[in-house]
Amino acid sequence: MKNFIILIILFLAPRSINGQNDYDCIKKDDFYILKTDSVENGVIRIKTSALNNPAQAELTYGADYSSKKYNDLLFDKDFNRIVYPAGLELLFSEKNNYLFTFEVISNNYTMVLTNGSRIKIGMSGKDLAEIFPKSYACRKEYSPDPKSGKFAFIVFFCINRNGKTIYFDTWITFILSAKDGVLEQVYSFVPG
Repeated sequence: MKNFIILIILFLAPRSINGQNDYDCIKKDDFYILKTDSVENGVIRIKTSALNNPAQAELTYGADYSSKKYNDLLFDKDFNRIVYPAGLELLFSEKNNYLFTFEVISNNYTMVLTNGSRIKIGMSGKDLAEIFPKSYACRKEYSPDPKSGKFAFIVFFCINRNGKTIYFDTWITFILSAKDGVLEQVYSFVPG
């Protein structure tokens, strides 16, 4: 029986990994999250992947935030949650000094890709489809509340190595409103 289960896992694992090619991907250092008013003002940009601690977040987004430290039993790590009342939440790993997850819920912040594309809460699904066409085509009902009528799609984090794209098991989720299909939330996800 064990051999049969191992055989099934070995058969399905590559199919699951190859299925990610149906989605767009983004490198962790290919975007910024900036205050929307600073996008036009030419403020010094720190790539989101380079935000390693709350002090760097304060330099980028200001000192108007609340902070809470806690231990996550699932990941067995200490975290520092930084919440900006204007619609941005950052979760930093205390020990390893890196940004673990982020969430944007207002148009006070803009996700700027290194190719110049801008993603902002309130933008239309059509505009998002131009930036992430494969992922947008795979959008599904938002699962935490399927009756809400909201839709979501994901964009995997990836790297290019030796001419191949390698997808990670982490991604950014884009949630579209039920009413008019506009973007209402963006967050990164790390499965646990």
